[in-house]
Amino acid sequence: MAEFDLNKVKGNDRFIAGGAIVLFILSFFPWYTVSYKGALGGLGGFGTSGSLNGWHIYGLNKVAILLALAAGAIVIARLMGLLDSIDLPAGVNLITLAVSGLATVILVLRLLGSYHSAGSGSLKITAHPGFGWYVSILVSAAMTYFAYLNFKTSGEAMPTTPSHTVTPPTPPST
Repeated sequence: MAEFDLNKVKGNDRFIAGGAIVLFILSFFPWYTVSYKGALGGLGGFGTSGSLNGWHIYGLNKVAILLALAAGAIVIARLMGLLDSIDLPAGVNLITLAVSGLATVILVLRLLGSYHSAGSGSLKITAHPGFGWYVSILVSAAMTYFAYLNFKTSGEAMPTTPSHTVTPPTPPST
């Protein structure tokens, strides 16, 4: 098994791997809050609220968390040399950029449809994103930025599809 030297994690890699750890911790913070305020008959008003963490809401958010963790794992695997003998369809820095970027896009798109409010009179129910979700978007975006910087400085090229040149048939001789 390859040994891991923490001193190898420098520069952009430190932000990507560290961001994955921070995002994992944030996944246990409140990501979604539901509040109820209202009156119970003639007994007066009352209210309650609760929250869910990143592992208890929307399946796509879980996918985004796992993608961000994968981006950090790819960086660590690259630094340990575990990816040296694997033939990848694209460069490892491009893959890290794509994975962290996809995590950010999912988190932002899911945020757009996550505000809900209902009620009438003295009864009101609201549901909205919480602290963990907002900060996770920022961390994921930072991971994507540093993955972009890694890709830009790595010299890796975008994968290309093979081009086939077709030579036209020669016309028959007359």
